[in-house]
Amino acid sequence: MTRYGLYSYTTENIGDEIQSIAARRFLPRVDAYVDRDKVGEWVSPFAGEPVKIIANGWYMRDPFSWPPCDPSLDPLLISIYIERCGVGPKLVKPADVFMTDESRRYLQKHGPVGARDLATLGFLRDNGIDSYYSGCLTLTLERDPHLAKQDYILAVDVSDSVYQAMVERTDRTVIRVSPFGDFSLSSGDRMSVAELFLGVYQSAHAVVTTRLHALLPCLALNVPVLLIMEPGKYDENRYSGLAGLANSIYPDDFINGDGQFDLENPPHNPTRYYSLRKQLIETCRAFTGFDAGCSFDVSHLSGLISDVHILSAFFESYQRRHAAMLLSRDVGTLRRRVDALEEDKRNLENRLSVLSGELNYVRKNYDQVKTTSLYWLIRGLKRRVLR
Repeated sequence: MTRYGLYSYTTENIGDEIQSIAARRFLPRVDAYVDRDKVGEWVSPFAGEPVKIIANGWYMRDPFSWPPCDPSLDPLLISIYIERCGVGPKLVKPADVFMTDESRRYLQKHGPVGARDLATLGFLRDNGIDSYYSGCLTLTLERDPHLAKQDYILAVDVSDSVYQAMVERTDRTVIRVSPFGDFSLSSGDRMSVAELFLGVYQSAHAVVTTRLHALLPCLALNVPVLLIMEPGKYDENRYSGLAGLANSIYPDDFINGDGQFDLENPPHNPTRYYSLRKQLIETCRAFTGFDAGCSFDVSHLSGLISDVHILSAFFESYQRRHAAMLLSRDVGTLRRRVDALEEDKRNLENRLSVLSGELNYVRKNYDQVKTTSLYWLIRGLKRRVLR
């Protein structure tokens, strides 16, 4: 019997769950959840039965946990982004881990590998891995037909300056949204929150964002979207081949009003992503033999999605909770550092006490030591002369 797996996550970015929602469309059911960042440690509970999984996503957080070791896991390697910067305290490069002999064999066995972006495609091909440009799986998302278009505009993880410029150019409500939130939620709750995000994206009059996992879903859901290529968030490698699928602008140009994206009457999205979307759907459908034809259903939340006041309060609370949790985590880290420094201080004080005792001993016995040393020196010289 064939089983089906779906990636789960413990990150603070709800965009990861949006990736899994896209993959879930092509699974007849979910028999097991596999932590993407610990996929190398996953052991099947199904006694050797094959477990198909659409293995899309960003492999960065734990480069030691690659490749998968359980032979029953049957992956479709598609929409993969490989981080090439060093991560962790020892600056381990996931790209180096992906090019070990073990990983090469795995990639070749389960290839060709679908690269989410052109930089990953170039990296794989430069290292002799059979690969192709697939684009991101979120391009396959389907609209919830029950949702009505709303009048609000979303500002997804944009700077204060960009947000202020948006507010000044429209009479519509502009809701600030961040994909980073409560990372203590259960997997099921995280999926529910991700579906709410997608419902809100789909319902918006327009979306302005710095984030791929808002940009690409909005393309798939046919929502007018603008990418702000903000330094520090926009990375040419990670966005290569993807940024060009949508309307985009640099933040200073947007703030100065130099762009052509009218918030009141936003332009249609480019259609360059159509071919990638079609290819992704066909590939995933062929892999599992299944296509639900829908991605999410949030019709039960339609009242919430249409209420700008509740939405604004929710997203503000969501972001504040994330900030509070980050602060709590930072405080915990600082406390551990303080404890370590206190321990170092105690050790140094003990060592200083020992050294001070030795120094006092030397000082107390200095004359005796000096006399004794001189005696032996003179005796040694006499012996040399007599010889």
